[in-house]
Amino acid sequence: MSLPPEAEDASLALASRPDLKFAEHMENALAQDVNRISGQRLPKVGLTLTQEWYDRDFLGTHGDSATAMVGLKIPLFTGGRIAAQAAQARARKDEMTQMRAALKDGVVMEVRKSRYTLEEAAARITVGRDNEETALKNLSIVEERYKKGILKMTDLLDADTALSEARTRLLNARFDYLQAERDYRLALGKEN
Repeated sequence: MSLPPEAEDASLALASRPDLKFAEHMENALAQDVNRISGQRLPKVGLTLTQEWYDRDFLGTHGDSATAMVGLKIPLFTGGRIAAQAAQARARKDEMTQMRAALKDGVVMEVRKSRYTLEEAAARITVGRDNEETALKNLSIVEERYKKGILKMTDLLDADTALSEARTRLLNARFDYLQAERDYRLALGKEN
């Protein structure tokens, strides 16, 4: 597997991780809450228009009447309630901003760690293949020497055991690679 450059890894993860998207959504919601609470200090204007038709006949329009009302509500004294609520909302928003920044840093570190683990697992597969090839050649040499009577049966069994161990380590390296690849994809924000 050819890996993209590390900068692309981090930017891909920052753009596609659902936990970061949720944190951004929460931060935006808290910013809107700050605006809503701060807006309670502003004067409010209300306008009501009413149109009525009346007649002696049902659904008639012989007479009509219209009414318009304008209202103005000015919060003169709130006892500091709005200011305190706005300060509390700003503090919650700032806290979420800091949490989101920390989450971003954590995602970048998680991507780096999973990438290095994946690269290390790939290197272990290469080493495992080389070890298996070496153990296979060694077994072939030991078998020839055993057939000629130069080596004992225990040497042949040791070479066969070494080959089995090399194959087991290669199998473990392949399994570790698959796990590292899964972790890497999850760190990038990919489901599969």
